[in-house]
Amino acid sequence: MKIGVQFQTHGVEPSRFVSVARSAAELGVDGVFLWDHMVPFVGSSDDSAWETWTLLGAIATVASEFRVELGVLVSPLTFRHPAVLARAAATVARLSGGGFVLGVGAGGFVHDDRLFGDRRSTRERMADFRERLESLRRAVDDQNRRHGTSVRIWVGGDGVRVTVPAAARWADGWSG
Repeated sequence: MKIGVQFQTHGVEPSRFVSVARSAAELGVDGVFLWDHMVPFVGSSDDSAWETWTLLGAIATVASEFRVELGVLVSPLTFRHPAVLARAAATVARLSGGGFVLGVGAGGFVHDDRLFGDRRSTRERMADFRERLESLRRAVDDQNRRHGTSVRIWVGGDGVRVTVPAAARWADGWSG
């Protein structure tokens, strides 16, 4: 069995994420994952979280040293463009010297949505998710081919009408 740890991206100074990832790697975990939200799930919705992809770049040195898998669970496709995500994931994969799990979801966390002014209905958001996931699949495949990286797409969510079928069609894994 493989064991991974996941961290929220608020509550401590950014440099602490690198030291905590190092401690986890020294304890023998197989993977280190960050979430990707702009506002914490707990605490005040006025608090902001540190930027996930910048933290992943910093943690990549630890992943490289300890051969720990790195990933994000999950980046909302509501405010992360597929082409930018694919390139960021390939960059972090190359920096870490290993594979990368690019977890994505349809968004819908009310505080993130408010921050970005996203007032779409669930139906509209899910239709956009399908399109963006398909675009992400093409972009990740292109980056993997160009750079020899091993970025795998996972889809987070448990919606049986859109999320799970979309994961089966365009993703490498699913986290329900």
